Amino acid sequence: MLLRVFFLGVVEPAQARAYLARQGAVAAEEHERLALTRPLADGHDQLSVYGRLALEWGLRATAMRRDWAEWAAHEIEAAALAQDVPDGQASGHRTPEADRETADR
Repeated sequence: MLLRVFFLGVVEPAQARAYLARQGAVAAEEHERLALTRPLADGHDQLSVYGRLALEWGLRATAMRRDWAEWAAHEIEAAALAQDVPDGQASGHRTPEADRETADR
């Protein structure tokens, strides 16, 4: 996933945000599924104690992925606004119109 994130700058900002929104939604769904298993680890026996440790790791990891995806989408939006990159134009890429304007000068 991180390699793909690294290359999100070559697609339109809207496409990058959509990808991150999907990743955040997947993480949120995983988080909810894991949370449903919490009652299974309520005991004090070894299985419950160590199961709870593993479950907590999964809950924290999915929450982090969900929150990070939301943060990253906002970062892309802020960067696009700061660079005045409209949706439909990937950052760092020139449009054919811009190339023609440069050629006309």
